[in-house]
Amino acid sequence: MLALFKLSKSLLLFFTDIDAYSCINVIYAFLALLILLLVLIAGFTVNKKRIEHRKGLWQQLIAGLISQAVFADEEEAVFYTAETKSLLEKSSFRNCLLNELIKAKINLSGSASQNLKKMYESLNLDADSYRKLNNIKGHIKAKGLQQLAMMEQVKYVKKIFRLTNSTNELVRQEAQCALVGFYGFLGLRFLNVTTYPISEWQQIKLLNKLNNVEATNFEPLKKWLKSPNESVVIFSLKLASFYNCNSIYNDIVNCLHSPALRVK
Repeated sequence: MLALFKLSKSLLLFFTDIDAYSCINVIYAFLALLILLLVLIAGFTVNKKRIEHRKGLWQQLIAGLISQAVFADEEEAVFYTAETKSLLEKSSFRNCLLNELIKAKINLSGSASQNLKKMYESLNLDADSYRKLNNIKGHIKAKGLQQLAMMEQVKYVKKIFRLTNSTNELVRQEAQCALVGFYGFLGLRFLNVTTYPISEWQQIKLLNKLNNVEATNFEPLKKWLKSPNESVVIFSLKLASFYNCNSIYNDIVNCLHSPALRVK
C-alpha cells in the first residue's frame, strides 16, 4: 500500500509540474499512437481475411485435383493442371496441398490411396516433408514424420530411424510410429538403441499399430527383456503377452527377479 501511495504521489507531482502546452503535446502523441494501433489492427484483420479467402479458393482447386487423382486410371492419372503449375512454385500453396492430401489419404485405401501417394511423389511433396525433419522446431519435425509415414515413404527410413532416439519426445514418438507403420514387428528394432523412456500412451499407440500384424521371429524379445531401459522391458512383456510368445517363457520368468518393481 505504501509503495502504491508513493507511485500515485510521484505521478501527481509529474503532471502538476508540466505546463499546459506540454500536456497538449502529450495528448497529441497519445492520440497518434492510438490511431497507429487502430491502423495496424485494421491492416492485420484485412490481411487475415485475404489469406483465408485465398486459402478457401486453393482448397476448392485442390479438392478437384484430389478427386481427379482418386478416380483416375493408372494410364490417365494427371496430378496438376496449367492453372496449378505456377501455384506449385509457391511454398504456401504446396503446404496447403500437402495438408489436404494427408487428410484425404487418412480416409482412403486401395487404389485410391495409392493414387494419392503417386500424386504426392510426382509433385515432389515428399521433399517438402523431408525438409521438415531438419527444422529446429520439434513440432515441425514431428509433422514431417507424420506426413512421410502416412505416404509410406520408406526411402527416408535411415533419417527416420535416427530420430527414434531424438531428445524431443514428440519427434521420437512419431519416428517410432513411422517405423512400425512401415515394417510392423520388425520396425521395433529401435528398441535396441532407445535410451529414453517409452510412455504408457506411446506403448498403446505402438501396440495398436501392430494389431492384425503377424510376427514369426520373437528372438529380439529376449534381448529387449534384458534392456537397461526399464520401459523397454515392460513394453517387451506386453508384446510377449500380445503375441502369446510361449517360446520365451523362461526369459519372462527371469524378469520376476528384476530389481524394478514395475517389471515384476
